[in-house]
Amino acid sequence: MDEELGSTTCGLGACTHTVDNCVAGVEQKCDPLEGAAQEGCDSVDNDCDGSVDEGLGSTTCGLGPCEHVQTNCVAGVPVACDPLLGAVPESFNGLDDDCDGLVDEDFPMGCADGTREGFANVLAFPSIAACAGTFAGWIDEASAKSLCAVGWHVCNGADAVVHTIAYEQAKSFGGCFAIDAAHDCNSCFKHCRDLGCMNCCVSNYEWDADMGGMGSGCADSGAGQQSCLASGRLDASTNTFGCKWNSSLAGVVCCKD
Repeated sequence: MDEELGSTTCGLGACTHTVDNCVAGVEQKCDPLEGAAQEGCDSVDNDCDGSVDEGLGSTTCGLGPCEHVQTNCVAGVPVACDPLLGAVPESFNGLDDDCDGLVDEDFPMGCADGTREGFANVLAFPSIAACAGTFAGWIDEASAKSLCAVGWHVCNGADAVVHTIAYEQAKSFGGCFAIDAAHDCNSCFKHCRDLGCMNCCVSNYEWDADMGGMGSGCADSGAGQQSCLASGRLDASTNTFGCKWNSSLAGVVCCKD
């Protein structure tokens, strides 16, 4: 009785199975989705639709140059998205090379506020910056230096980079930014108050017969004159003896320590 009614095989992938067509006098149907489960990353057709590891999607991760899309399953193996894939040491290029969400953070701009008003190209001028702000007292003391970033100071005649700045470069940005030039009495390395030269002003500002400065807003003494600059001279004063800062004084020029 009911013999030789055979069996049926159905289903795909994990659902492949065989069912007797008749059991205890009852006709049996083969369910092609019997045993189906949610698709997983295991090289098995878990949901029995004829495809393996499909629909598992992708993940986007990483910042800056590291941002990328990672397929969640590759050859039956789950793959996590690495947010630091492609990260390299930070360099000054306008990119977040180390993928930490910050750009060029290892290359301080030179000014306490994290910017620079002059010598804006840090690659071309890595150790000098024009920094905006006000100060009181001598230009080589704390109030003026506070306009510079940590590790920087108000530029003076002993800073080699100052002697590389040409007249045209010193005038290439707006404002007037003071330097601790101290090139009074024909010296780029001493303060007038230290040398005891004649005509020294008695004031709480750094006195310098030339009142060295940088920026197109400074009083201009001419491209052919001498100063601590590589060529030319810019003044930040308003009179012959340099006893008063130019009214357009916008800050100081800072150099790396």
